Amino acid sequence: ERFKIMQATEKQIRDLRFDYEKSVLEDTKRGIDAKVIQAKEGSKQELDFRLEQSRAAQAIELKDKELTENKKLEIEARYQKEREDLVRAYNLRVAQDTINSRIAEINTTLSDLQLAGVQETNGQLLEAKQQLLDEEAALEVLSIQDSEKNEELRRLRTKAVYARVLADKKQLERDKVRAEIDEGLKEANSIYDQEIRKVQRTINSDKTRYKARIQAEDDYFRYV
Repeated sequence: ERFKIMQATEKQIRDLRFDYEKSVLEDTKRGIDAKVIQAKEGSKQELDFRLEQSRAAQAIELKDKELTENKKLEIEARYQKEREDLVRAYNLRVAQDTINSRIAEINTTLSDLQLAGVQETNGQLLEAKQQLLDEEAALEVLSIQDSEKNEELRRLRTKAVYARVLADKKQLERDKVRAEIDEGLKEANSIYDQEIRKVQRTINSDKTRYKARIQAEDDYFRYV
């Protein structure tokens, strides 16, 4: 009888200790939940708190006397994936923000060049346009890498993006060459027109002098 009482007492102590430890874990998680709410959305601090929050939730769920080993492994795997997803989402957002910042800078450069009246033949304008294509492609590839789960499709879609960008950059180069040719032709035509006008002025001047001479001769013979 005494042995049974001792066993019951030990079990009660274990249960109390178990409940206490679980309540401590729950209190800890509530504190972390508050930190998550207060953290700036999208910040590294928010990520760190969310990772802590995930580990705390995992510890609470594992604090169950009825869990089998397989169930424990399942819980651990689920929360591990949750944390990996959090890190991946954060890294994606940081990369996207970085690229978007570069795109904004390039667009500002393009606007400044256009306001300055820079022509399509300008090398700096071509370089900025090609850089913009590269950054926009990088942004698109990031989205593909994150959303496309099929590895082969992910590879093919990424390859297609870079092929399109390469074609677009070559088209920009062709447009620049065409603009240079057009500008050269325009300049040549301008020079040709100037020469024609110069010749025409010379002819007109000669005609005027000739008419003046004829008029002078007529006047002379009229009075002789």
